[in-house]
Amino acid sequence: MEPKTENLIRAHSWADKLLADPNYEVIPADSRKFVKTTDISGQEKWVQHNCGREKVHAPSAVQPHGYILVMRGEDLTVTQVSANFVDIGYEVNDLINVPLQNILDDHSFTELQETFMDKSNFKPM
Repeated sequence: MEPKTENLIRAHSWADKLLADPNYEVIPADSRKFVKTTDISGQEKWVQHNCGREKVHAPSAVQPHGYILVMRGEDLTVTQVSANFVDIGYEVNDLINVPLQNILDDHSFTELQETFMDKSNFKPM
């Protein structure tokens, strides 16, 4: 199985369980698996129930157009990455424990550092 397909299957596994519910109908013409229900209130209950339980601090899936890159320290050492980095030519294990400066070009790294490392912009909760 290609990495891209494997990641897609993993990303949608949580949704597939919910889509098995007989109250929902998959619209087959759309590969993104939009869902509709014959009971509008049932759909609203589904959205509220699942959004309330979503663990936003520990995502289980990455949107197809996004990537997760977790870094620590002043040198922005990469500690975690999403599996879909292979889709853009990176081996996941080659990114772990590597300072971000060794991954990005100089201009991109400087821009990111100036934008996100300015602690005056931080607003802790």
